[in-house]
Amino acid sequence: MIIALTGATGFIGRPLLTRLLDQGHKVKALARHPESLPPAQGLVAVKGDLGNAPALAELVADAESVIHLAGLVAAADPTAFEHANAAGSRNLAAALASANPSVPLLVISSLAARAPELSPYAASKAGGERAFAGLPDVRIVRPPAVYGPGDKGTLPIFQQLSQGWLTAPRGRHLFSMIHVDDLVALLAALAVGDAGDPARLIEPDDGTDAGYGWDDLARIAALAMGRRVRVLKLPRAVFEGVARLMELAARGLRQTPPLDRGKVAELFHPDWRVERATHQGLIWRPTLDFTAGFARTLAWYRSAGWIKAGKTK
Repeated sequence: MIIALTGATGFIGRPLLTRLLDQGHKVKALARHPESLPPAQGLVAVKGDLGNAPALAELVADAESVIHLAGLVAAADPTAFEHANAAGSRNLAAALASANPSVPLLVISSLAARAPELSPYAASKAGGERAFAGLPDVRIVRPPAVYGPGDKGTLPIFQQLSQGWLTAPRGRHLFSMIHVDDLVALLAALAVGDAGDPARLIEPDDGTDAGYGWDDLARIAALAMGRRVRVLKLPRAVFEGVARLMELAARGLRQTPPLDRGKVAELFHPDWRVERATHQGLIWRPTLDFTAGFARTLAWYRSAGWIKAGKTK
């Protein structure tokens, strides 16, 4: 099968690209810098980005399946989310409508799209979903928090847990999670029609019906490491104050702040658990809950030198 893929160089895209190639598919990968793609048989690099109409037309022209994974999760300028996630999706939708309108399309969005009022990021993901409304064969996957080897987004959480503490928002906050390996397996199956008869909208997770709270993460990490993990819960005002300072500092340095007020709003949302009704007709099943996923991910971070091995207490 010929599969067109955006976002092939990202945290999820790299293992997904590897899996598709290992399965024998020809993958056309959109990349601003093709040299960042691994040399591999069956891989065709298409130089460009979501703002390059000729590149998008080339990408999708003969594809038998399209996976849209590219997106922005952090930005120095909040308007960049709209440009990358919403406008970029509209560009891809236009290319598909012109060059290959009936091809099956898999759009990887985010649970944040359920609450677009929370942040520029959430609004841009909702806008990205709307961009494909006019196409006939579209499935949207809204992953919850994704973690696993190679992820820099959740690395600070693992760093804190490995040191025996965790800073968390005060209050009751529940969320779903999924290990990158399970998500990649789902996306690969959906792309080639091997996932059963799923709904148009899918919100996958690791199979933990009740989801997780921050205390659950600390408890699981403590059991895995054989040491106590303390949770420091702080009010929203403290998080917002820190976010404002980080935004100011990042603006002066022309960098992306590690925390902004949009992310604070997302952190304090009370319920980021998936809707299990979206699993109807899906034959894929996750294999890693956070207990297994934490141990595997922490081991990878340590072997890669991203987290120093600590002593158990």
